[in-house]
Formats: sequence, structure tokens, C-alpha cells
Amino acid sequence: MDNTVSIRLVTTAGNKQYGVTAVAAVSNLARQQFADYRLIQVAPTDLHDRNLRVDDLIFSLGPGVDRAGMALTNFGPSDSSLGTHNEFDRIIAGGRVVS
Repeated sequence: MDNTVSIRLVTTAGNKQYGVTAVAAVSNLARQQFADYRLIQVAPTDLHDRNLRVDDLIFSLGPGVDRAGMALTNFGPSDSSLGTHNEFDRIIAGGRVVS
């Protein structure tokens, strides 16, 4: 496995059911595995869905990584154009690095 990828998991604060709080355990595992991993908390007005950026690709996460393996989890590529990356960078810059 390539541990040199850059990973950004971007979500809102949430609660036990969704958001930063719900993905904390999985996020800690990812942080230990990947040197350039960050969990970013953003305002709900900036982003509704959970998104994951791995190097040049942006993905949309269905019910959330905290439910992976326990329920059907849709994980698919999203628009990874330069404009989308620029908007994603803007959202991340306004967020807070949690881990």
C-alpha cells in the first residue's frame, strides 16, 4: 500500500451519528497509517456531504466511513476538475484541522 498519498477527509462537526465525532476512531487509524492525512472540520454552510480527497481525486462518501463494513456504503468519485479542487481548497482553508 502506498502510504505517501495526501488524504483530506472533510466533514462537519456533527454528532455521534455523523461528522467529525462519528469518524474519530476511523480517522485516528488513518492518521497512524498515512503521514499526510488530515481530518478537516468545516461549517455546514460550506459543505453538506462527507468528501475525501486523495492526491488529485475527490470522492463522495455515502453514509460515512464510520459505517463502512456495517452497512451499504456508497463511495464514488466526484468532479475532480481544477475548479472543484480550487473550491475544495477554499473550503478546507476556512476549516479547522482536527487530526
